[in-house]
Amino acid sequence: MAWPPALPWDYPARLPTTGREVYQAYSPGIEYARDQGLLTYAPCFHPWSIYRVDRGAAQIDLLLEHAQRAGLTLASCSDVYRHLTAQPQLAHPAPNIPTAASA
Repeated sequence: MAWPPALPWDYPARLPTTGREVYQAYSPGIEYARDQGLLTYAPCFHPWSIYRVDRGAAQIDLLLEHAQRAGLTLASCSDVYRHLTAQPQLAHPAPNIPTAASA
């Protein structure tokens, strides 16, 4: 696993080991998405990694509460799909996503 990931905000130098540390690592993305006017911010976690770090999934609760306080609309992937299907001009035709090959 590569740590830290290559993203436009700072990450801790070591892999988070608690729900609060995971929250602190991923929460800057909420402000980044809001400030950049992005349609979505979707940090992804494997269920086993959520459970391994915090059996109560505190990191998920903290991120969702933070997003609501930041004024972001919470939506499922199906909600986003329906939104983009209805308004395809909002989807980027070729998103610039860094990959291992481009790094």
